[in-house]
Amino acid sequence: MFVIYNEKTRKPIKVWLENIDQIEKGCLEQAYHLADLPFIHKWVCLMPDTHTGKGMPIGGVIATQGVIMRVKDIVTEKIQKYSDQKVVFGEEINCHHNYASLENHYGKNVWVHRKGATRARSGELAVIPGAMGSYSYVVKGRGNEESFCTSSHGAGRAYSRKGAMEAFSCEDVLNDLKEQGIVLGKTKKADVAEESRFAYKDIEAVMGNQNDLVEIVSKLKTIAVVKG
Repeated sequence: MFVIYNEKTRKPIKVWLENIDQIEKGCLEQAYHLADLPFIHKWVCLMPDTHTGKGMPIGGVIATQGVIMRVKDIVTEKIQKYSDQKVVFGEEINCHHNYASLENHYGKNVWVHRKGATRARSGELAVIPGAMGSYSYVVKGRGNEESFCTSSHGAGRAYSRKGAMEAFSCEDVLNDLKEQGIVLGKTKKADVAEESRFAYKDIEAVMGNQNDLVEIVSKLKTIAVVKG
């Protein structure tokens, strides 16, 4: 983790990467805008999967005093499955990554805005997915106050959806999944390249940059992908 604090920032920006060269130009500009807001509490945080978002970086976390900034509503999709197999659920993990929450940090009640970032309080379980065809992780939060008890919400995009479609073909992605023995359940295949594992950052590097934020509980390998 390193800190950016210069003439462009009213408050510091704490970044869970190795250096500033790993941050997209657009993402960095968005972080500068956030750090210049008068109601920011302590500092701005960028998780290791951070990249340019709409108005605020994906993987960005801020705490605000007396102000709530609107974050995109969480859309819940209900899927009914028909199967003769018995399904048994173990411990539930309830985590989401686009919301504002009233929390206490550094002695003040503040609104923490997590945009593409997951809460990781001490002992709290969360899931950090990689991409289809790569690994995902079940983690336990370390309650790191410097990140306002937050971790990344996934690997983070290296390519935009449009960029991924231009860089990778549908055939490339399907062959990659087939070679790994991964089943793909998707009616429309034309846009499958949007979610190519190569369109995302290296999940191993992302996890390595947040050892101080989360503890790895389980490492999961993709065996099947169901996508709309």
